[in-house]
Amino acid sequence: TEVINLSKEKNNEITFKDGRKYLLKQYKINKASKEDYLLAIGITDANVKLYKLESVEFIPYKESTNSYQEKKLPEFKLKKPLYFIEYENTVSPIQKSKDLEKIFPNHSKEIKKFISQKNIDFNSDDMILVQNFLNSIL
Repeated sequence: TEVINLSKEKNNEITFKDGRKYLLKQYKINKASKEDYLLAIGITDANVKLYKLESVEFIPYKESTNSYQEKKLPEFKLKKPLYFIEYENTVSPIQKSKDLEKIFPNHSKEIKKFISQKNIDFNSDDMILVQNFLNSIL
């Protein structure tokens, strides 16, 4: 029931009562540097850490332009999650297998084989399997 505004300078880590832990991380996406709170998932004390960016988009009210269309009420819509891997203090977004191959070029063949065998979906918690695999080969 209470709304709290958190300062990013003072709060690098936020932990909720249900065990969820959000960490303030910097990352680059589309050559732009960003800073967000990312949800730590999977094994948190491993070599390769996994994070998830959860975001919600506001879709404003839209009036119908003719009699065939219906007006659209404003709504909040949950966007697809974006996953990040932290390795050697570098946080990188992972959207496809080529992103993983760039981070771990020495293990690209093994990564390709694992992803095709397990049919990994890069927009789901299948990424925890990838994290476990990467920690086992590194």
